[in-house]
Amino acid sequence: MLIDVDTIPTGVRATRRISRFWAPRPASLDLLRDALSSDVVLLRGPAGVGKTSLLRQFAASLDDDTQRGVQFIDGGVTTPERLPEILAAFAEGPSMHVLLIDNHSEGAGLTTEHLLHLLRSDANLRIVVATRQATGLESPLVAIEFDVQVIPTEHLLMTRDELAEVLELNGVATTEVGIDALAERTHGWPALVQLAAARLRLEGLPLRTRDEALAAAGYANAAFTTDLEQRLDMPVSDDVRLLAIAPHVTVAIADAMGVDPREGSTGELVAHLQDAGFMWPSSTRLTLAEPIREQWLREITQRRPEDVSSARLHLLAHLVAGGEPLLAAQLAADAEQWPTLAGVLRSSGPEIWARDPEGFRRLICLLRTRAPMTPAVVDALLALDPDTAASLETPGLVVTALGQLPDAKSAASNDLDALILRVSLLRAVGRFALATEAAAVLNDAVRRSGDLSAELTCEAWYQVGMTSFAMGRLREARVTLGQSQRIAPPALRMRARGVIAVIDLLEGDVRGAQQVVAPDRDDNWRSSPWGEGLRLAEAWLRLEEGDAAGARTMLDRLPATAGRANCGRSPPPCTPCRSCCRARPPTPSDSFERGCRGHAARRRPTISRRRSSPRGRRC
Repeated sequence: MLIDVDTIPTGVRATRRISRFWAPRPASLDLLRDALSSDVVLLRGPAGVGKTSLLRQFAASLDDDTQRGVQFIDGGVTTPERLPEILAAFAEGPSMHVLLIDNHSEGAGLTTEHLLHLLRSDANLRIVVATRQATGLESPLVAIEFDVQVIPTEHLLMTRDELAEVLELNGVATTEVGIDALAERTHGWPALVQLAAARLRLEGLPLRTRDEALAAAGYANAAFTTDLEQRLDMPVSDDVRLLAIAPHVTVAIADAMGVDPREGSTGELVAHLQDAGFMWPSSTRLTLAEPIREQWLREITQRRPEDVSSARLHLLAHLVAGGEPLLAAQLAADAEQWPTLAGVLRSSGPEIWARDPEGFRRLICLLRTRAPMTPAVVDALLALDPDTAASLETPGLVVTALGQLPDAKSAASNDLDALILRVSLLRAVGRFALATEAAAVLNDAVRRSGDLSAELTCEAWYQVGMTSFAMGRLREARVTLGQSQRIAPPALRMRARGVIAVIDLLEGDVRGAQQVVAPDRDDNWRSSPWGEGLRLAEAWLRLEEGDAAGARTMLDRLPATAGRANCGRSPPPCTPCRSCCRARPPTPSDSFERGCRGHAARRRPTISRRRSSPRGRRC
């Protein structure tokens, strides 16, 4: 039952939020009712996410519950001096007590300490707090004494059925297509749903086509953003709109993108926007509310596209350096920054794969299907994508990419990363003589340079070693790959160990290969693209032990060998040379390590005639 709901005045706007045009929200109400088993329930979200209306609907739903006494107060205007009145009102009502606090802020009215005092004074009290900010109630110290549950913003959004009910209550003529399009563009944001429905009702407009839904959503988006901007006691400049580039906002991200607060510090700007309800609060970072972010990003992109591109690159560099390469890669894909995405996958692919293997595969697929074939993109696909490594079009793509790179000597003096790409792509297309020359230049450049990053040095030694491996100089390859292994991070270390194990097997050192393979048997990286070499070596060891069936099973799981089985074709044999009338079947070393690019080379007859196996035999 409701107790003294109107004793303590609430804001006028909050009182008017519930009307006959506002649909009930059963999903969110059920979630809130289940969460009431905790001592404290927090509804956190920015302005317009429907916190106030949800609290009032929840209070109304408890009106018939004779076992619970409910009070609804406004945390922004309720002073600590009113606490005795709240406790006294509960004491005269039912035994179970529920206090609903709207518009809670640590800086005004009731604070965390006051709420904790209420909980300690009344053992039967449950508190539901709606706030725009992270509060002191989320402290682990508070959780030791009381159960605290947070209902995040995404659980407060409206479902498609609830949106349809709002339109029906507003008397809007609709179709399934129109409802679906409006639900998609409003993201379930209650403020946008209400604005769009009110616009259609007041102007007598239908919602039958996708275009009508887009127009209604666009109006609601612009109106909501403009309304919030007018309430802010500071001008919203284009520099502030740059915040819309990042899905999450922190002071460090704002500084990295070059956001200029005009007055005060960047931290003050972020805090000010959060207090005004622009931000979606969490414990560690903020998210700009979707309606505002879409509107701001559209406006700033139209006015200052160059600044948007520059800020986006700075943001991606900051995210990669800050340990969030997956988010950086997703942003690069969303913005169609394909060279940047390729660079992130080449440098931080293992971290992305470890966090989200399925997302990693989606990013690779986007890069393969939508990106222009620049050298960095081609190299990343050859190293990480089995479909590209086995494609008939790959040699042509590699040749085109090579034409975009400087020659080896120019790259050695100006751009070692370009030289590394050149060595890798030359080997991929089967130009082993040129690859050897470029690898020698790269070797000298690395030895002369004393200030290279560990990442660049590791990749350089790996490419030099793989070129020696492709030319059959196994001992040189082992030494150079050992240098790469010593400074490589875990995934790239496993990649180098896989090559070393194969070299041991090619030289007949089965015991040495076993010693290389055994330590990494339980490593998570073993199932990654960087563990392909070790998986091949393990299959080869099974074959050496006489377990042909086990070796075949393992080989069938390797992308380098399973790709052709899946497409229903056997690998094309190499063209016979003059000294032999029959083609040599592919050996395990041919399919090993897409960095060696055996597939692409075998598909070029002019290359296959010259190619010799690592054992020195000619086909």
